Amino acid sequence: MESVVENKTIRNVGIDFFRVISTFMVIFLHVNGAGGILRNPLNTAWSPLWIIGSILQVLCVVAVNCFALISGYVNSGKKTKIKSIINLYLQAFFISVVVYIVKIALSVESFSLVTFIKQMLIITFNRWWYFTAYFLLFFFMPILNMAIEKCEKFLMGSLILAIGVIFCGIGYVTPFDIYGLISGYSFIWLAYLYLVGAYIKKHNFKLKIKGKEVKCSFYLFLYFAFSILHLLIMTVKSYLSGWKMVPVQANYIFVITTLASISLLLFFANVKLKESKVLTFFSSTTFGVYLFHTAIGMTDRFAFLLNYHWIITIAGIFGFAIIIYLGCTLLEYLRQIVFKFCKIPNATDKIQNFLTKKYNDIKGKYE
Repeated sequence: MESVVENKTIRNVGIDFFRVISTFMVIFLHVNGAGGILRNPLNTAWSPLWIIGSILQVLCVVAVNCFALISGYVNSGKKTKIKSIINLYLQAFFISVVVYIVKIALSVESFSLVTFIKQMLIITFNRWWYFTAYFLLFFFMPILNMAIEKCEKFLMGSLILAIGVIFCGIGYVTPFDIYGLISGYSFIWLAYLYLVGAYIKKHNFKLKIKGKEVKCSFYLFLYFAFSILHLLIMTVKSYLSGWKMVPVQANYIFVITTLASISLLLFFANVKLKESKVLTFFSSTTFGVYLFHTAIGMTDRFAFLLNYHWIITIAGIFGFAIIIYLGCTLLEYLRQIVFKFCKIPNATDKIQNFLTKKYNDIKGKYE
């Protein structure tokens, strides 16, 4: 979201917009996919809904990779503060517990002590896989940032390329998860993408053709080109399976998905946009939107849209995605108000100062 240069905070509006777009993509993925539409047996192969739904899913499947790339990009060269992860943990804890209590109050779920404990122990029981992976990643950020800062450009670039070939090559094709990548649903994959994003920011990485930097729109072209290639490859695989699968690869370490997400980062990092308070607000609520909509639950909630004409179904997917995004944005805004009223940010500042003092005391004695 922000970068620090000569002690002055400069906001990259393009990255703010990228964060908002990526969040909407995640919601769209969940409405269309987990919501019970795309992979529903009623959605037959080569029907207009099957084709259009698959195309849109391919365009949005880069979203998770984009979030990890953004994390590396915005945190490159910045000091990691413990209060940041404390705030995120408290945010996730609050949303998990409150949503569960509301579900019980509305008779959506019945109370269970075991379930309630799981809602509170969000990391232990992997309440949100992305947050669990990011929570661990946070404590490695200082090391990753130091690696980016200390290693020369060519060496770090070579390392990133080599790891990418291994992860997206051997890690993708092997029948065993030998690297613990879990198809990209893991801390290790997020850490790799963090390095990529940080490297792009640190070295202001840009593609060149014949010694000249490409135009910003070229990165957007690459994103669509990789997405089309993704669709073609998966259509062939779907054909070989007897059309038993939709032509979308949900494996985040798929090399085409990775390249498409990097292309989008390069586009939004270089696009020129005017700063907007509205965009800044929506960007500040994106993590809460992700937490709220997944906590509420998307599984098979939108299968009823298959009862209508495919045009209405597509419109319904977009409509519900927009409604969910705006509704969860409002919920996150109210959550922020509650936290400010309860002076949670002040409390985390005090915790930050206390831990920093203790750390410096221990460091001084050790040295």
